[in-house]
Amino acid sequence: MKLKFILFGLLMCATLAANTVQVKKCIGECTLANVTPEAAKLKALEAAKVNALEKAGVEQTINVAATLQKEEVNTIVRDVFAQFSSMEMRGGIVDYTIISDTILYRLGTPVCRVEIDATVKKYQKAPNRLLQIKVEGMKEVYNSGDAVTFDVTSVYDGYLKIFLLDDNEEAALIFPNEHEKLFPFEEGKTVHYPTNGNITYETTKDAGKELEHNYWVFVFTRENIPFIQDVTYKNILNWIYAMEPDQRVVEFRDLIIR
Repeated sequence: MKLKFILFGLLMCATLAANTVQVKKCIGECTLANVTPEAAKLKALEAAKVNALEKAGVEQTINVAATLQKEEVNTIVRDVFAQFSSMEMRGGIVDYTIISDTILYRLGTPVCRVEIDATVKKYQKAPNRLLQIKVEGMKEVYNSGDAVTFDVTSVYDGYLKIFLLDDNEEAALIFPNEHEKLFPFEEGKTVHYPTNGNITYETTKDAGKELEHNYWVFVFTRENIPFIQDVTYKNILNWIYAMEPDQRVVEFRDLIIR
């Protein structure tokens, strides 16, 4: 998906708390069976992140390791973000470096092996289960060229940022943008998006594709947590994981563009 206007402007960054752990030589693997090398590398990377959390002593980790060997690449993004609402995580990866990315052979079967060093933040607070937002009005399937509109309601005061990811892990900041400024949400208030009636969020898909997945990520925080990094899949996750879970809630929508 691309928006009809180009989104630029000031982004903001999160300040990491001091309670972090450095872990090294975290390994993840994926057998190259019925998957492309690119998909295998991504799956191996997610498994290495799970290993990093385990090495850091995080009580509960991203519970996608069991599905990484069978899921298609475009479901990994969905699975990673789905865990924010399905699990009570006690830590998160706030940064990582890929040390190596190799192909091994075991009994003649190729295996992608990824090694990372990672910085893990161990949370001091449990998630606030009362901190919720409601996203309404989005369809599951859109035709290319359709406009996306929706309503968001929060039970707390706070701030909302909206990101967009596609099948290729390209990312964009949907809100705020140069046409729509960030504002404080009021408890119980419903806001319609786009907030500026002179713009549209218009769907498009890459030429040659029959269908395309667009992943919308809604991040609501009690305080205005800055974000000034380049807008990438990795940086969005790092920014979210750097926050204590009682200070943010993440909602995720998987839209299909045809």
